[in-house]
Amino acid sequence: MKKLSVALVLALAVGCGAQGCATFGSVKGQVAKPYFVAHAVLKAVSESEPRLVCGRPTAAPAPACIPLEAHHSISAKIEKAATIDIKANTLIRDLPEGAASPAALLALLPDLWALIDEILAGIPAGPTKTQLNKLAEVK
Repeated sequence: MKKLSVALVLALAVGCGAQGCATFGSVKGQVAKPYFVAHAVLKAVSESEPRLVCGRPTAAPAPACIPLEAHHSISAKIEKAATIDIKANTLIRDLPEGAASPAALLALLPDLWALIDEILAGIPAGPTKTQLNKLAEVK
């Protein structure tokens, strides 16, 4: 749990960067906040999921581990979500302070969370899934 909390803080700090959204009270910060939460969840999932693959020393025994075929499917979804995340971060970075959210940015959030929800659904029940779900509740 501590590891996921640290990941969230780091993701928020890195996501905001030096150029803007020093506080989430700013317009840019309010636009960016849901994406930074999604980014933190995506980062935590991408770091946790490989450790849960069946046969790895860090994985629980079946059925509490992720079969290799499911791992490949989840990895593809993580890659797709990461592409959306990069697009969103670029749009946020380039958004002038006080500007309205571009439609392209608003359209990305539901797609990003849909993929994250699909990824989380593929992770077997256990402490890691509980922590990831708790992190995702912030959305």
